[in-house]
Amino acid sequence: MAKQPQNVPAVIGQHTQPDIEKWKAKHGDVRSFTQKDEEGNTHVTYFRPPNFDDIDYAREVGDGDGTKIGVAMANNVRLGGSDQVMENFRLKHGFMKAVLKLATAIEGDVEKL
Repeated sequence: MAKQPQNVPAVIGQHTQPDIEKWKAKHGDVRSFTQKDEEGNTHVTYFRPPNFDDIDYAREVGDGDGTKIGVAMANNVRLGGSDQVMENFRLKHGFMKAVLKLATAIEGDVEKL
């Protein structure tokens, strides 16, 4: 395995297209989330959008604690990618926010007919 030259940012956690196709076959919709750490390295995390079961589970284990709900949701929907995203507080917090954004309703308009 070739060594990464010093001072050159790395891409960490990137999976191959066959891996992604396997996830798509199993889960349908697959997303990637990309972040940069303090050293300029890019971290890629793959996940499926949350569903009602994920939301129910996260609410149950989170017991009203927003952080616990976010952690449970992120852990539940993550498929792979950079392990550092799940170990580094700031990276994980960013990933949790992205997942929770997909768990919000898409608003619409109601009109009386």
